[in-house]
Amino acid sequence: MKGTRPWQVTLVCITILWCSGCLFTSKTNLYEAQTQNRILSQQNRAQLTEIENLKSHSRNLEDKLIRSEEELASLKDQATLNHRQLSGYEREQTQLLEQSKTLSHRRAQTPLE
Repeated sequence: MKGTRPWQVTLVCITILWCSGCLFTSKTNLYEAQTQNRILSQQNRAQLTEIENLKSHSRNLEDKLIRSEEELASLKDQATLNHRQLSGYEREQTQLLEQSKTLSHRRAQTPLE
């Protein structure tokens, strides 16, 4: 760089730095960015907490659903057993009624002594 004057090199360096834009920022922009960063960090923590709460709530609901399904299955089994018992009682009652009719009919046909 013979013949280049120092002020020309300085001017080129300043132009490069000025054009980059990223190297210089005002304090106001810096404070705004920091404030926004704090707000976003707080929102992030709040959302993470909410997600954990929702996961816990979801697990509780899932456990409750499982217990309810187990209870429903047990109730269905009990209802099936009750239905079988009822059918058995109805058959027995029908048989007893038929026996009673038969006995009544026989007594009616038997002469009194």
